[in-house]
Amino acid sequence: MIQNTAFLIVAAGGSKRMKKPKQLLPFKNDVLLTHAIKQVLAVSKENVFVVVGANSDMIHQEIKEFPVNVVENKEWKNGIGSSIACGVSKIQQQNKYQRVMVLLADQPSVNSDDIQQLLQFHITNKYKITKTSCVNYTGVPVVFERSFFKELAMLSNDNGAKSILKNYESEVADFFIEKEILDIDTPEDYTKMLKSLDALL
Repeated sequence: MIQNTAFLIVAAGGSKRMKKPKQLLPFKNDVLLTHAIKQVLAVSKENVFVVVGANSDMIHQEIKEFPVNVVENKEWKNGIGSSIACGVSKIQQQNKYQRVMVLLADQPSVNSDDIQQLLQFHITNKYKITKTSCVNYTGVPVVFERSFFKELAMLSNDNGAKSILKNYESEVADFFIEKEILDIDTPEDYTKMLKSLDALL
């Protein structure tokens, strides 16, 4: 089932609150984005897509050695919804994927075990949409079946896929992870993450 699952890492944002590309912030022996890529590649050696936008030249340079499909979102300023749409449009063209898992580059506490277990939970129970719920958060990573590709490819704003989750609430399942998942949006978030590194991983 993994071979017909696409993994979409969204890494196109301008990091306004961080004041520098958060995708390239140091994390362990990597940067946030390469750490995220490695977690996904540990689950699937192929079918990995990375959406880039802001600072795309720098990010291309950082990830060029990885076996991933890089998708450039020229409309990245329109928000994360446009980046999901851009990535899913590319995935849709290949016509071989049954589902997509959407992930973020700035959630370093999401590891390969979480990704594997989320996907297994989704497939085993034959859910249409499965989002992650944890101690502090609910949302991404989230898995969508192919029947939602068309709507995902039409997203355009900064609310990501929240509108789809809301419109199909009765079809959304929750996969529970017993830990905190931090989004790294500000220097304070980054500092907090580094301080709690051992607890996260």
